[in-house]
Amino acid sequence: QVIFAYLSLKNQKIRQLLDGKPTIIIDRGKIDEHAMRTQRYNYDDLMTQLRDKNVERISDVSYAILEPTGKLSVFTKDGPNKMIELPLIVDGVVQKEELEKIGKDPEWLEQKLEKRGHHDLSKISYCTYNKGSFFIDIKDEFKP
Repeated sequence: QVIFAYLSLKNQKIRQLLDGKPTIIIDRGKIDEHAMRTQRYNYDDLMTQLRDKNVERISDVSYAILEPTGKLSVFTKDGPNKMIELPLIVDGVVQKEELEKIGKDPEWLEQKLEKRGHHDLSKISYCTYNKGSFFIDIKDEFKP
């Protein structure tokens, strides 16, 4: 177990293989039936977990993400343009699938981050983008 935990910590692909990855079930108010089938998740499960979050109607949901633990994270609609932050870099690795969701490519990300002084993306531990602003955390930047 310790070896698997260490490997999972050091390698994102192994982490996804062992733990799975979050899946967006409701995206901007629309149910992704393909994602539900892929996760073997049905409408009864969806409605049960929405009720657990005190959400009565699917139409109130902007995003619902099925976590690797099986729990559903739910973001309700606060306004017409509510967006979730997508991880664009995790452990120094560009998340191409997430970039595609926002209609961008790795070159766009590289250019934007270079303008902010980040020339080596492998030194970024976590980076998100939402409504024109980035959150960037540098690896080993925090030293107690």
